[in-house]
Amino acid sequence: MNAFHIHETPATDPAWGFGVDRIHHQVYRMTLAGQDALVRSDVALRPEVSRLLAMVNGRRSGEQLAATIRSGEGADLLRQLEIRGWIEPIATLPRFASDPCAIEECLAEQRFFAAKSAAEAAARELLGSHYSSYALAFAGCINSRELRPLVQSVCDRLTRTLGADAATVFIEAVRDAANPQADRM
Repeated sequence: MNAFHIHETPATDPAWGFGVDRIHHQVYRMTLAGQDALVRSDVALRPEVSRLLAMVNGRRSGEQLAATIRSGEGADLLRQLEIRGWIEPIATLPRFASDPCAIEECLAEQRFFAAKSAAEAAARELLGSHYSSYALAFAGCINSRELRPLVQSVCDRLTRTLGADAATVFIEAVRDAANPQADRM
């Protein structure tokens, strides 16, 4: 059996690059390896480790997750889960992690930039030389309110020129980038 235990290195050791401050101000999601570790019978997890791993959902900060462990070793456990590749940070909070609005703002910003990048890449690939007419619009797009009509415009053009299947591929690429948690859980 593969028992999970904490290494003696404290979470504040700067050599590890996993200081408590950094851990507390990250939003984490579980990786596929973490999901696998939760369900595999040959990985013996301590109850608090299993509970912590199960709570990682891409919506809680490290501070919120660490607070659920009574022994006070929550930050160390999160560090170990990250080192093992069972969780990964998806956002760094600009303000105190206990503020739910900060978490949502940060995640929304991350989703917007991911969706914008995916839309640009997919439009460039699918439209080829016709992409140039959209390049400036993508460059000037600064929020999701501006991105929506641009995505719709590209989708309409793809439908007219390449057919509905191309538009579907485009929409799915943007949707997957904006909602990475959906394909992980």
